[in-house]
Amino acid sequence: MYALVDGMMSIVAGLGHRQEIYSIDESFVDLTGIRGDLTVRSRKVRERILQWIGIPTCIGLGPTKTLAKLANHVAKTAERKPGVYPDHFAQICHLGRLNKSELDEVLAATAVGEVWGVGRRISEQLGEGRIRTALDLTRIDLATVKRRFSVVLERTVRELQAVQRLVLTREHVESAGTRTDGSHRLPSGM
Repeated sequence: MYALVDGMMSIVAGLGHRQEIYSIDESFVDLTGIRGDLTVRSRKVRERILQWIGIPTCIGLGPTKTLAKLANHVAKTAERKPGVYPDHFAQICHLGRLNKSELDEVLAATAVGEVWGVGRRISEQLGEGRIRTALDLTRIDLATVKRRFSVVLERTVRELQAVQRLVLTREHVESAGTRTDGSHRLPSGM
């Protein structure tokens, strides 16, 4: 099992400059300055993982870790539950390419509980305040979030707004800006 994971992570590392391994089957890759079509590049990496390792993956690309994780969720959901998100997001979703209204549509279709870092308890509390979607969360007052919840949720909101950029942690950096998981995702922070 670990040999497969190592193989997958090695292939993913080839996407960009640095890689932060987030879990056994997920990582972030820094794609800053990488030229060319990142969706095409990601599709080739996905195909290589499937061919060489035999593991199907989904890839999410975004300007922040939170948006990369969300893009990965969208890529998996679009593939597994047709109709929830547009079909063209299946397997590889690049939220960084969307204009504001397109991104807002994706955020509006995403339950707030699907956002990275928003657990069930916080999701319920947000719901009491009529914050039910990721789009609703982007529109919440940051001072209120910080005061009522935490600086962590404030950072999540900023990342959903694409304000705070991807920062890879040093202790996990190997090669990084995409995100991959065994179900499998490659979120990408740019």
